[in-house]
Amino acid sequence: MRRDDGAAAPVALALVGVLLACTLAVGVVVDLLAARQRAADVADLAALAAVSSALPDESTACTDAGWVAARHGLRLRECALVDGDAHVVVVAPATGPLAALLARVLGHGVEPTAEARAGRR
Repeated sequence: MRRDDGAAAPVALALVGVLLACTLAVGVVVDLLAARQRAADVADLAALAAVSSALPDESTACTDAGWVAARHGLRLRECALVDGDAHVVVVAPATGPLAALLARVLGHGVEPTAEARAGRR
């Protein structure tokens, strides 16, 4: 047996580890991008819901926007109704398994946000 037999095994193992780490990183990014897109979609819906009634006051508008966000599993962070225009900010927790792993590693979750505005003009 030659002295360098099996020398490629540690290198191959290291390459597999790097490939696995890259795959996990891509998975986390995809989870976060999906949560961001979900937040943007629901923020649009919540803003439309806030201005959907004939003459909404801020309390009614924000209640409707919060209901839409909660119905989609998201949280309404901010809501304001100014001159008939609704401005909402929605938070979407990343729910994928890799995002949960990232939250455990960091000690807190990553919550993408999105904002939207809708009005009568």
